[in-house]
Amino acid sequence: MKMKIIRFLNFALLCLILFMLTSCIMLPKQTASLYEDVYQTKLSVNSLDKKLSSYNENMNQSLKTLSEESNTSAKTTNRNLADLNERVMKIEENIRKLQAKIDELVFYINKDSSKVSVSEEGEPVATSTSTAPSSTQSDMLQGKKLYNQGEYQKAIDIFNNVLTRNPAPNLASESYYHIGQCYFYLNDYDNAIKNFNQILTDHSEDELAPYAMLRLGDSYLKLNNKEEAQKNYQGVLEKYPNFKEAELVKAKIEETK
Repeated sequence: MKMKIIRFLNFALLCLILFMLTSCIMLPKQTASLYEDVYQTKLSVNSLDKKLSSYNENMNQSLKTLSEESNTSAKTTNRNLADLNERVMKIEENIRKLQAKIDELVFYINKDSSKVSVSEEGEPVATSTSTAPSSTQSDMLQGKKLYNQGEYQKAIDIFNNVLTRNPAPNLASESYYHIGQCYFYLNDYDNAIKNFNQILTDHSEDELAPYAMLRLGDSYLKLNNKEEAQKNYQGVLEKYPNFKEAELVKAKIEETK
């Protein structure tokens, strides 16, 4: 009986030893499997982290690009608006200048025509030359007609022909004025100045004198001599304080500043 017990205990001990050995063998395999799972999980996490970083970088770059494009677009829009506003202002300024030129031309046309009336037959009659010899009167009318038609050189020849006859002061003044006007429109400003000055030298009290001085300023301004232009414009206001076109003169003074 005792031997059976000893054998049973030995068998039990042997079973225990085998169980323990089996457990020792299985545990490292399970541990290795767990480590492998952990390692793969880490790889997956790293991969996902890299993808997330890449996505974030791409998203930030896209936002930056969109922001830059938006800023550029805003700057371009603002620049275009500024350019448009500047163009509008320049156009408005040109319109004002053109209107001033139109008003000036109308003024001079009216002034040049003021000494000419029209008969019932429609023929021009020079009211200022009614006491002049018929040939002089005819030449004055012919000269004005050519002037109004833009035949400036022919008109100059006619008015110079009048001056050779030593006409009355009013006719001489009128001839010099029209010759000056003709040269002005021919862009020969030096000769225009010469003839306008002749009125101021010989006929400073004539009604055309302030107009001649005004035109002198215009001629100097065309030659880009603003100092002389302003001097003559100021002279009109000082020497002829009752000149009815004083506002026009003041506007021209501002133009020379």
